Amino acid sequence: MYMYIYICIVGGLLIYRVAYKQMSIFDYSRSPRHFARPRPIESLLFFGTIFNFLRAIDAALIVTDALSNKIFRAFFYELPWQFGICAFTCYLYGIAHTVSHSSKVIQNNWFKSLILIDISCTAMLILPFISNNICSIAAAIYAERGDLVKAKIFTDTLYFFWTFYCFILASWIVFAGLRLLKILRHHLDNQHDPEGSTVHKIKNGLFKVKMIMSISVTSLLVFSFVKCIYGIFRVKLLLHSEFNLALACIWTFDGTLASMLVVVSLLITPKALSPLDSSSGELESSSQSDFSRGRLSNNTKGGFSRSRDTISKNGFRGREVLVPESPYHGEYPANFNQSGVSEAHLIPLSQDIKS
Repeated sequence: MYMYIYICIVGGLLIYRVAYKQMSIFDYSRSPRHFARPRPIESLLFFGTIFNFLRAIDAALIVTDALSNKIFRAFFYELPWQFGICAFTCYLYGIAHTVSHSSKVIQNNWFKSLILIDISCTAMLILPFISNNICSIAAAIYAERGDLVKAKIFTDTLYFFWTFYCFILASWIVFAGLRLLKILRHHLDNQHDPEGSTVHKIKNGLFKVKMIMSISVTSLLVFSFVKCIYGIFRVKLLLHSEFNLALACIWTFDGTLASMLVVVSLLITPKALSPLDSSSGELESSSQSDFSRGRLSNNTKGGFSRSRDTISKNGFRGREVLVPESPYHGEYPANFNQSGVSEAHLIPLSQDIKS
């Protein structure tokens, strides 16, 4: 029931953001070396919808006892969870790029290598589909043949793969998320108007990042723990039906509950449906607003220049971003939006600033 509710709600959100707001799920134009960078919120919702949709189909197959082939059932049961971990990986991918671009703005050395981020996140996207499907299909084949020893080996290996992937992904999200929160707090500290719209945008961004990070990390760690327990004590658990049923309920509803909480965290935020690229999009909006005023203090933490920077001289491609210590001075372009929030994206400095 919850899965169907989620699909309806998120389907509407995706239609609004992708069709109406023209916000793509993957950003090809700003991804160097031909990597397609997923946009955090859009990709999180998209793959979360696929996860819940496949889970709903799997539940229907079990209830109706359709397509009872054991090999297909084993494969199809694992497939939705791989899209679930894919959703959280896409969110990590987006915030990792945000931190990498933003660290250049505040003169810090976090996430220096974009190619390392691209390779690591792409590997995390692909590997679960390869290793876990091999293990699930092999376990089903050997069980069908009656070779229970090899079937158990592949089943236990599958559980440990899930434990490894979920724990590593949760650790990466904490690592990147905490640094993104620090960047947002840095921008919040540099605001001179405590009641301004920029402050509210940054606070909304902080709230959304905290919520989504907490939900994703908790969900991944719970799933990792349950799978590890099954990998170690599977035979003993099968002999204790009550405890086995309790753990099965936890892992069954873990992903669905996390999906619903992510949607709730977006809906209860006033600016959640504004045309921003992601939950971290407020970071650039705050920079643009400060740039439009042209009045940053000399003693701010990031050491930003007090003067107004000329976009044309810095080789920008039609976007306004905050550049530290620019030696150029000039007037605003005629089409500069004083609100500083139009077409906000994830601070694409690596592509927009020409050497």
